[in-house]
Amino acid sequence: MKSHTLLEISKVTGIPVNSIRYHMRKLTSQFAHLKRDRYNRFLFTTNDIQKIQNIHALKARGYDYEEIDLHLSNHPLNSLNRSTIKESAQSKHIPDRKSTRLNS
Repeated sequence: MKSHTLLEISKVTGIPVNSIRYHMRKLTSQFAHLKRDRYNRFLFTTNDIQKIQNIHALKARGYDYEEIDLHLSNHPLNSLNRSTIKESAQSKHIPDRKSTRLNS
């Protein structure tokens, strides 16, 4: 399985390196398994890239890290994708968090 560096992930996903690092700091339990190369750079799998994209999408919708961590912990990684998140939110009638915060 091919591993990717932080810079490669940033280029592919369009998510800034600093944002990815911040997500990793806030959700350390979700990234505890990451290996490092001989230069001490994090190495990410395809599943890790998908997880980062999901985290970033949830943050963009206004969810806090505690909610995201709970969501990721309760769903198997291979079934966690953007459509799963959207369907889960719709089935529970969870509104977009930003819109509810702006109206309060």
